[in-house]
Amino acid sequence: NPALALNIINRSMSSIHLPMKQYAPDGGYPDGYGYWDYGTSFNILFIAAIEKVFQTDFGLSQSPGFLKTGNYHLNMLGPFGYCFNYSDCFTSYPEKNISPAMFWLANKNKERQSIFNQLNIIKQSGTGLIEDNRLLPATLIWSLKMPFEDGPKPLSNCWFGKGETPVALMRSDWDNRDAIFVGFKGGSPSVSHSHLDIGSFVLDALGERWSMDFPMQEYNELETKGVNIWDLSQNSQRWEIFRYNNMAHSTLSFNGANQRVKGYAPITKTTSDPNFLSAISNLSSAYNGQVDSVSRGIAIVNKNYVIVKDEIVTSSNESTVRWTMVTPANVQILENGNAILSKNGKKLELRVVEPSGAIIKTWSTKPTKDYEAQNNGTSLVGFEVKLPKNTKNSLTVLMVPKNKNEITIKKISPLQNWAGGN
Repeated sequence: NPALALNIINRSMSSIHLPMKQYAPDGGYPDGYGYWDYGTSFNILFIAAIEKVFQTDFGLSQSPGFLKTGNYHLNMLGPFGYCFNYSDCFTSYPEKNISPAMFWLANKNKERQSIFNQLNIIKQSGTGLIEDNRLLPATLIWSLKMPFEDGPKPLSNCWFGKGETPVALMRSDWDNRDAIFVGFKGGSPSVSHSHLDIGSFVLDALGERWSMDFPMQEYNELETKGVNIWDLSQNSQRWEIFRYNNMAHSTLSFNGANQRVKGYAPITKTTSDPNFLSAISNLSSAYNGQVDSVSRGIAIVNKNYVIVKDEIVTSSNESTVRWTMVTPANVQILENGNAILSKNGKKLELRVVEPSGAIIKTWSTKPTKDYEAQNNGTSLVGFEVKLPKNTKNSLTVLMVPKNKNEITIKKISPLQNWAGGN
């Protein structure tokens, strides 16, 4: 029935423009790593089928940002297999799961840099690639004329994306599994599948993840208990789930309140100097009514250590801010605002530079409801401090991997001076 078939195809080509708008302007994806693989894979399957039949994709692949989206996926994966698993991402460790879509994009763009991670996964996983990958045969088709020897190393150690969920993805190196990797996000909790996680970050170093994001809990586990997880209003039951609110992310909380669902945090400034990779986000609207303004900057300095710097202006009321980082490491609290995080024989120093006299604490990650996923082997580490009303305040935290080399810490500049590095 060619007439009916053509009608269905035409309607499909019209409606697929709606989700493809999400890739603008530079290839980022609002729903995160896991949903990128799901949505982009089937998007490409559709385009590939249309192109095969009609010898054209009718301009679909030229949608703003679409052919650039391989750079997003490439940079979302850290140096030893952990991804930046923000929003409803099922796992932080894709491990053996290659993405056939990346081979289609590499072929379309006539480059191999974007499949750097894919080739490494193939080389390391061997026959384990078959595991849980229903689209694997597409890899054979889309890589048919592509050599499988090691691909060229990506040229840049950072990628900054705009769009509905702006992210900053930075690393000290591509070749070294012990490299530092930071994923930092802005955006809005009102975006599909989002959490109250504006300003959150993940951190890898020395072959370990130190600052983490909990993977999503299975939808069915919550829905069968009557939890309405799809209501994105401010007082939704969704935000009562521990893993979904800002108290369970590596970000800030004021007076124990939730972030504002309608808030939006853009990334306002970035630097791509290999010795000072940085990004700054204006988080103010995520805390509307709690404080007057909040900016967070994160930087990798000299490829050796990480700065997380917050600048906060309070309103006419004093406010208690909690700085937290979710970690799977063991935490040893020292004096003078220092702590040592340990994992698998590796160590990372967490040092509170500002405010002076801050006392590091840990908090449990045990959820309050019996139907919530357990968070065994994790804790929250950070500090609380009271901020006087109508004042400007800075919170500055260093994270220093403890390897054999002594690391020199530079003077830390205000965020307004970060454009030129530190």
